[in-house]
Amino acid sequence: MKDFTTKFTTNLEEEVRKKLDTFFSENLISPEQHPDWQNILSNEQPTYFIGYSKNRIVSYCLINNTKGWIRIFKGPICKDPDLASESIIAIVQHYRNKGGLLSIQLGDEVSPFTEHLLYNLSKKLRFKQSYNKETWSSLFIDLTFSEDELMSNMKANHRQSIKKAIKLGVTTKLLTRKSEMIQLARIFELMYERRGITSDI
Repeated sequence: MKDFTTKFTTNLEEEVRKKLDTFFSENLISPEQHPDWQNILSNEQPTYFIGYSKNRIVSYCLINNTKGWIRIFKGPICKDPDLASESIIAIVQHYRNKGGLLSIQLGDEVSPFTEHLLYNLSKKLRFKQSYNKETWSSLFIDLTFSEDELMSNMKANHRQSIKKAIKLGVTTKLLTRKSEMIQLARIFELMYERRGITSDI
């Protein structure tokens, strides 16, 4: 992208937060990429990467840096694999002279998007791929199927869990307030404890 510019900051001004709200409404993000997520879980100050095109946010990610271990969970967020690779290259260039290890857990499993992204990156960067079953457990669903087709393609225990949730009146909603994110973080912590998963979330 010709007019792509980037910014690294530890402080999100109100105007940037408003632009991010618009960006989030147009893109699917995980809780780990919400600007307040890190503040809820620890005292570490995250760095925010923001990619702009024509004064509009087109790429974003929250970056954790703990003692030289630079981590991005389920990011960067953008709609285009070429833009995602430009974002990752900008992040690598920003941290290259600071030393340490950069770890990126993409926000998508193997798909045409990730294949294209990894192909682009392989032409410009050396990197190692790995798979961590403890921290990557997402189910991607083709929403072009009918509800009956979706249910029939699921495992029996998933169907039972969905039916039970419907019977109990479970609903979903978009979390926007910090207090809601704190509640979600507590649920994640309990789930990790019960499953014996070690994490610094």
